[in-house]
Amino acid sequence: MAYVDKFGKPTILPNADGHPTTPSVVHFYDRNACVVGEEAVKMVVVDPANVVRFIKRSMGDSDFQLDFFGQTYTPQELSAFILKKLKDDAEEALGVAVNNAVITVPAYFNAAQ
Repeated sequence: MAYVDKFGKPTILPNADGHPTTPSVVHFYDRNACVVGEEAVKMVVVDPANVVRFIKRSMGDSDFQLDFFGQTYTPQELSAFILKKLKDDAEEALGVAVNNAVITVPAYFNAAQ
């Protein structure tokens, strides 16, 4: 994550774990209850059936869905959990509400993604 500081300078904003990046990994531990990022990565070994990684690659695939604890999620919904974590971390670090964001798209994504 990054933000533009009061001097107009782009600045890296560490996440809640103090790292400059947040893994796009989600772990569900109950219906509609999940953790994102480093905490979710730790669960890959412990509870791999309830962990989703590489979800960005499935964006735009209308047939792709995953089920966790009886709830079905699309790639867009799973990505929303990741974006919420980033927003929450940014608000905590900056001490202000974050209402706008710029999200980059990998050059290799197609139009649907």
